[in-house]
Amino acid sequence: MSRVRILAPWLIEGFVAVALVAYLLISQSRISFWLLAISIHVAVRVAIHASLSPRIRMLASISFRDVSVRRRSIAIVFFGLMLGSAVITSSLVVGDSFDATLEDRLVSSLGQTDWVIEGTDPITGMPVMMNQTRIQEALDVILSDSQVDGVSVELHTPSSAIRLDGSRVDPSALWLAPNLSARSEGPWYTPASGWSTLINANGVGDEPAFINQAFADSLGLAVGDFVNLSWTEMLGEEVNRQSHQFKVIEILPSNGLGWPVAVQPLLITDIDRAQALRNLSGIVTRAVVSGQGSVMEGYLNEGVDGLIETAFSASMVAEDSGFEWSSAGPGETMILSRTSAGGLLRSGDIGGIDSTLSGVSEIRSRSIAILPIGDVFSDEDRWTVLPGDEVLGIYSGGHIEPSDVVIVTDGGIVNIGLNGSVSVDVIDGIEESASLNHFYDGSFIQFYDSSNELPSGYPITPPTKEPFSMAVSDAIHVSFIIDDSANLMRYDDVNWVPIPVDISGPVDSSTLATDGDTIAGLYSGLFGSHVCKVVSDTTNCINSGLANSIAVIDGHVFVYGPNGVEVWDVEQGLIQLPLGNASVHGLNSAGVLLDDGTLLVPSANGNSLISGPTLPPNSDGRIILIHNETVLSSTALGAVSSSPDKPFRPFLFDGYELGLGIRVPTLLIAEEGELDFGDGELLLKTDFNVSGFVVVEKHLTESRHSLNISEGSVVISDLLLDDSELEAIESAVLGAITMEAAEGILGSEVPRTSILVDIPNDPILATQIIAALNEWADARADLASSDASLIQVKREAVESIEGAGDSFSILFLTFGTFIIAAGAMLIINLQVISADDRKRDWGILRAIGGSSNDIGWIIRIEGVILSAPASVFGAFSGLVVAGLMMSALDAFFVASFGVGFSFAWDWSSLIFGATLGFLLSVFTLSLTALFLSRKDVLSNLRGLPPSSTSSGLLQVLLTLMTGAGAIAVWGMFLLIPDTSGGLDHLLWVSGGALLILTLHLPLSSAFHRILPVRAEFLSSIHTNKEWASIISSSIIGILIALWVLLDGPIRSGMEASDLSLIVSGAFMVIGSVMLAGSLGPIIVGAVIRRLFSFNPRYSAMANLALSYPKAQGSRTLLTMGTYSVVVFALIVLSGYSASFGAYIEDIGEDARGDYDIVIVGAGQGLDLSVMEAWSEQDLARNGIESYSQLEIGTGILTAEDVEPRYTQVRGFSESFIDGGALPLSDWDSSLADNQEEVWLAVLSDPSLAIVDASVAQDTYTTLGGLTQSGLGLGVGSSIDLRDPQRSMLSTEVRIIGVLDEDASLLMSGVLLQEDSAVSLLTTTEPMVWVNVQNNQDSMIIASSLQIELGADGATVLVVEELFDQIRTVLVSLLGLVRAFLAIGLIVGIIGLAVVTNRSLKQRNMQIGVMRAIGFQPREVYMTFGLEVFWTSGVGVISGGVVGFLLHWVLYQTVVATDASTFVIPILEFVMIPLFAIFFSLFATAPSLLKTTQIPPYSVMKSVT
Repeated sequence: MSRVRILAPWLIEGFVAVALVAYLLISQSRISFWLLAISIHVAVRVAIHASLSPRIRMLASISFRDVSVRRRSIAIVFFGLMLGSAVITSSLVVGDSFDATLEDRLVSSLGQTDWVIEGTDPITGMPVMMNQTRIQEALDVILSDSQVDGVSVELHTPSSAIRLDGSRVDPSALWLAPNLSARSEGPWYTPASGWSTLINANGVGDEPAFINQAFADSLGLAVGDFVNLSWTEMLGEEVNRQSHQFKVIEILPSNGLGWPVAVQPLLITDIDRAQALRNLSGIVTRAVVSGQGSVMEGYLNEGVDGLIETAFSASMVAEDSGFEWSSAGPGETMILSRTSAGGLLRSGDIGGIDSTLSGVSEIRSRSIAILPIGDVFSDEDRWTVLPGDEVLGIYSGGHIEPSDVVIVTDGGIVNIGLNGSVSVDVIDGIEESASLNHFYDGSFIQFYDSSNELPSGYPITPPTKEPFSMAVSDAIHVSFIIDDSANLMRYDDVNWVPIPVDISGPVDSSTLATDGDTIAGLYSGLFGSHVCKVVSDTTNCINSGLANSIAVIDGHVFVYGPNGVEVWDVEQGLIQLPLGNASVHGLNSAGVLLDDGTLLVPSANGNSLISGPTLPPNSDGRIILIHNETVLSSTALGAVSSSPDKPFRPFLFDGYELGLGIRVPTLLIAEEGELDFGDGELLLKTDFNVSGFVVVEKHLTESRHSLNISEGSVVISDLLLDDSELEAIESAVLGAITMEAAEGILGSEVPRTSILVDIPNDPILATQIIAALNEWADARADLASSDASLIQVKREAVESIEGAGDSFSILFLTFGTFIIAAGAMLIINLQVISADDRKRDWGILRAIGGSSNDIGWIIRIEGVILSAPASVFGAFSGLVVAGLMMSALDAFFVASFGVGFSFAWDWSSLIFGATLGFLLSVFTLSLTALFLSRKDVLSNLRGLPPSSTSSGLLQVLLTLMTGAGAIAVWGMFLLIPDTSGGLDHLLWVSGGALLILTLHLPLSSAFHRILPVRAEFLSSIHTNKEWASIISSSIIGILIALWVLLDGPIRSGMEASDLSLIVSGAFMVIGSVMLAGSLGPIIVGAVIRRLFSFNPRYSAMANLALSYPKAQGSRTLLTMGTYSVVVFALIVLSGYSASFGAYIEDIGEDARGDYDIVIVGAGQGLDLSVMEAWSEQDLARNGIESYSQLEIGTGILTAEDVEPRYTQVRGFSESFIDGGALPLSDWDSSLADNQEEVWLAVLSDPSLAIVDASVAQDTYTTLGGLTQSGLGLGVGSSIDLRDPQRSMLSTEVRIIGVLDEDASLLMSGVLLQEDSAVSLLTTTEPMVWVNVQNNQDSMIIASSLQIELGADGATVLVVEELFDQIRTVLVSLLGLVRAFLAIGLIVGIIGLAVVTNRSLKQRNMQIGVMRAIGFQPREVYMTFGLEVFWTSGVGVISGGVVGFLLHWVLYQTVVATDASTFVIPILEFVMIPLFAIFFSLFATAPSLLKTTQIPPYSVMKSVT
């Protein structure tokens, strides 16, 4: 044969390959077309060689002859070859269907709407309202562009729809009111009847409306029915509920209406009627734009985004973006405020304003920023040391050293050492301080000792629940009023001892005073007062006129009233002390404070007042202590001390209570444009007499910044005069700083609280400036600065569904791989049997000169002949299977949820499935050909087993493949950095398992050399080669199980994923089949011999049943493997489905606590007036045990290393705790021993908070096991919360509890006491948690509540039902995959039936011998039945055991929580193996019966 003729097929083959690759590269084809090209090349290659090579043409004719002759076996092979294409195609089509379903719901529903301009108020959740005239101006400009074919405006309103009979309520309805005239002219959907009925509606007669199918289905409406619609109107801070009745004129399809959610109930009217009914003339909430082209093309037009932004910027004015200048005239101040972006202004705004002003006058703007800070230091002294908000007492003689000083506040006790050291004990809730050790906390009189060693008898219960005054000398004394009578009592360490008060007349107040030794009391009434000195257990009282305050100083009793300051002289009574013209500010524990700040102290005899030490700056004189040479005094900001060494040492509060639970940190005002800071950066408050510098911490961080103190001071109230909303924070402000210093502290631009412009007195210039400022605000307005935004709604919808169906395809393909594997093993098994049938023919072919390559060509040609049509039929079969599955899923979801699934497919899915299935089939048959073609001539001609040479070649080849695979996989593990999502676990385990499989040949060779030629174990005799294979396979099986199940030092830090665990399980299946197939027959044979030793006949039958599977080891392992992989997958999936269902159920339990129902407003505002008016009897009548109302609003959260972000702020009351509250995962154990105490602590202290898992944890798990990044603000962290509408108003809270991850699903955000939440936020909305009576059905109660409250905007959710629906959805999808896997089980059963049938035909001789030696047909049947039972049973059991183990591992890895339980679906775990074994026996029964009926003589005759 010429060289040209030899090379021609290869040249043509290469040319075809190059042409295909060139075409694919030029056309940039998808992967499915690459696979098609490879498939074409494989088929064409065979055709070319068969056409041009006479030898291969002859071999092709043999292949065609064999295919036509062996019709039955070919049909089974054809079925197996179809499986790959069918599984792949059906998996991809399922993904296509999910994509189509999402497209119908999210894309098709939009119709021609491609861009939307709209916004949602972050505070109220209501749509942002926009000016129609200005919006339409922008839209007209946009429509003039050639890339746009339609624009329109809409008014949409979240509403509740109510049937007239009240039997159904749907709070999720939406009133959509487009400009229907524009829609009629544009590309949008128009019903056949047109929109004219709605456009021409004028309010006379019935109000017409169209509804979509979802609306009709929800309320059961038909054309001609009437329906009520109710909605929330918000006018300022007033919330009202409105309603109107509509008549249904037409029911429209849910798709194509321009709304993004097809399943949402829509009621449609024209915009003019909606504006009239809502009294919103000229207001719209939505603008829509359609790009030129079809539904799926319009959004692709480039440049439309920029066109929209430019047009809107040109038409918008200041109020559209939330900018507003206050009204002002000549000589007044204009203040710029902002209602969007959290109310904050930027430095760029100042530059723009000043640039505008420069064209009119020399006037420039000034600005203010409120800057919260952390601790304040001067030298080494920390200023901000005092907890709480009020100083209650200052005492000498500290707890650590006698020279120390103690300051007691309502938030704790501070010990100040002589060297300036400070120790703080935070004690919340101190109401009154009587000494450095004694205080009253609202419930008990407590004793404080820094060593925490309490004297016996403490805490002490007060003798009264009435308000009382307390003083401590040698004992505790309390004074109080009951029924206008004075009461005085002393505590004798055991009981309260009454002390008579010697006064007459009614008394309405009492005050005790002491210097530590002497105790006196002032008792005041309507007609005068008395002062009483306590002596032992008696009192000495005298009339004190109208005195209103008392002090005891150095044993002398002083009172102050209209008569001035008087001292009690033992002989003369009260003596007035001369003060000249001085005006008295008040008495205190140190002396008399004059209005000019002078402190007068008693002389030695107490009969006169002399000048005392100079008070520290900023003293309020309420509490003063003179301690050695140091003077300490209370101030509005805490306390201050003065000494010769340190003239000024402030002790400031670390936060300030503004009332109603709002606590703010120390504040600085950053000011620009008015104050003169000189050479410094900080102007302190008036009378802060300090120089040098201070160091301040950035709020919520430890970052420090030094500030040089300017000379002079600042009057904070003067800075805040222009903005009344800032007046509330004056007490918390330490001083003013430059804006540059503020930027240095923050490390970034400083958001301005307000920008101010002083208008000159000149009326003409004032008018020009005001006009210029308003023009600037209008020019500043654009979409980016407003609460509305441009949304690429079509693009986002398309992108959101891209890949969504892929996840389902991957899920089906993952488990479908097991079906493909079952099909591949069936093909190999059938090909091996076919080879046995044809081995004589192949032996003759080899004897007359044919090569092993010729036999390989025969098998490969058969492969192409069969695989090509099989892959096409398989692809279309997969399409049918996917259609059936989606139809079943659609029917189920429609029945359960009223929403179905679409069925759709793409040609690329069919091409991909057919071509990949074809290639897999060809590859499988090629591997089979590689083995079968290597049988030697003598083995084929004489019907002998293959020689060791041919089988050894296969073993070497498999060893090389597994070894190369191990190296490649571990190479990827080492080379791919930062693997996540379980990939590292997958690569590590897979590489190790492949390496273990590689050891089979080396182990077998080693054992072959060291074992005797023949050996016996458990009465089983084998050659050393057989024992070597058995031992090696057993070791490999055990090693794989250990490798997969046990963690090593490397793998311990890896995170396993579902996929990596399933792959691990697949390796365990391989190992279990190797172990069971090799060692199993020996052990079972020994057991059978022992069991049936009494009946040799049964023992012989059992041994015969095991002998053939042992003799045909490879074939048996393939059959077992077919069963194992499918049963393994079914068991794993069933267990995972059950575990996940139980997991969702556990989440539902944790998420709701002890509550059953949640009522929310769903963006409409929630009116609970009906429910609040219910009596106890009404609640019981409605089946409600109790309910708790929470107040919910939107706040802005800031913390260290956390940028400002919106968060839900929820305020709860005591009723929420009484109802069970929600479970916590972590809390501050120093404050509470259990969860209830944590909730109570937050309820009693406005500075404490509980947060959800997303705030507290670095990562948290959402429903479905998805891991998300959290903020990492755990217990002990401080966070800052502020009102988006009042940016200067904020509160700092400390986290002391974290909600359980499950509970966080329904209660995200920050939880405070109700008063704090309501006072912090301008707008809140109620949320109700309902506890249903034990004997009531939650669903029935919820349905009743929905009807009762739905018209007021309530959405009533049964928490258990909500999670049940989620569980049903997920479990049903997993059930669909299980049904898919059942195909694989059927394949295994069919394969076993075919293999059994073919093997019986090959074993006629054995059957004849059995019958000849006396076996009855029944016994023959039982023998072969046991063989079938063994083969299928071992495969089923090994797959089931491994599946169960992996189910447990999956539970531990993915599902397990502290509260979850390990769920075993016993029924499914039992039924799956029983079903497999039973139907295997059932499928093989006809062949067995037919074979056993053959007479022995006919069998023997056919043999002879």
